[in-house]
Amino acid sequence: ILAMVNEVLPLKAAAIIVLQGTSRGGSISTYPEEFRTDVRQWESALREMIWEASETSEYPGEGRFRCALVFPLAYLNSVSERAFLTVFSDSPLDVGQVQLLEGVGRQADLALQNAELYRLQANYAEQLEKKVAERTRELQSAQKQLIQAEKLATVGRLAAGIAHEINNPLMPIKINLESILEDLQSNRAVEEDMVVTTLESVDRIK
Repeated sequence: ILAMVNEVLPLKAAAIIVLQGTSRGGSISTYPEEFRTDVRQWESALREMIWEASETSEYPGEGRFRCALVFPLAYLNSVSERAFLTVFSDSPLDVGQVQLLEGVGRQADLALQNAELYRLQANYAEQLEKKVAERTRELQSAQKQLIQAEKLATVGRLAAGIAHEINNPLMPIKINLESILEDLQSNRAVEEDMVVTTLESVDRIK
């Protein structure tokens, strides 16, 4: 953009200046590159005036520049950040040259808007990919936890089943042994059925 402006107009230098408020930083792109320091000094001296520019405005030059013309760019669409196409020449530009600059500026603004939209879209896609990857990791972690919980539940059911299977034959063993003990203490004959039932219960547990 800057090289094209320099080709169609009798300029000493051209720059795109991005300001982040009147007292904060910003960025400068210049053509030719050798004028960057001069443009930075000029911008620092007139920052507040440049920030307020809402249409094509002429400003005094400084140092190596005699005249400066500023065209506001709208592609950033931000209240905290503004951009300007700025040209520097040794003499004021005539009406036709200013109109040409404004036409180039509008085309540059559209190109920069497209570039900014593309950057936002690419950034959105990148953020979306990160979000999907993050959600996938969360789902995989939740799935592992569910599998682990199901394993523990299965072990619990198995343990409960085993306890039930052991407890069932223990009851007749306990009852039979208590009866046998009473028979022995009373000098009564032990019933053979109780001994057989007890042995069967032991075999079942075994």
